[in-house]
Amino acid sequence: MSIDADNLRILHHVEHACSQTGVEWMLVGALARDIHLIEIAGIVPSRATNDVDIAVAVESWESFTALKELLISSRKFVTSNNAQRLLGVDDLDGRQLNIVPFGEGIRDANGLICWPPDAAVVMSVAGFEEAFRSSVEHQIGEQRIRLASVPGLAALKRHCGVVGEAIIQLVHYGGCAYSFVMSSSNTAATRK
Repeated sequence: MSIDADNLRILHHVEHACSQTGVEWMLVGALARDIHLIEIAGIVPSRATNDVDIAVAVESWESFTALKELLISSRKFVTSNNAQRLLGVDDLDGRQLNIVPFGEGIRDANGLICWPPDAAVVMSVAGFEEAFRSSVEHQIGEQRIRLASVPGLAALKRHCGVVGEAIIQLVHYGGCAYSFVMSSSNTAATRK
């Protein structure tokens, strides 16, 4: 598997912190897409992503805060100006960890979350619960992770309103067609 070593270290820290806080999580975004491309279709993206996007199923903002504080206490991450982003330090310098919380306890009826303390940041998490239910487990080396399924990734892109800006590539594998949503900034791929 050709996943960047720094991204693997980030996933290790995430798994450790989530297991310590009892928070379930899944990998979303470009890295999840890349894993599907590599494992299912044998396509290696032409460049690695410098950020890791995860979604965490939390019942309260307190659960989210506890997870974020545990990650920061590892001394591998510091806060940033974005509510959902931690920045890597030390051997993870230059990397970003984007953490999107979702769940009934923090979202409103329209699928929106309002970040504490002042609700100045509002984000849609529509589709995350469905994507989590359809997520798949995947083994990468010694680490087992949950990642959004291909349809889950497509649904999340749709809910974010970026499908019109994305390129959908059909990849045939084992007689089945899979749709991969690829961001327009990372469309080049090579066959393995």
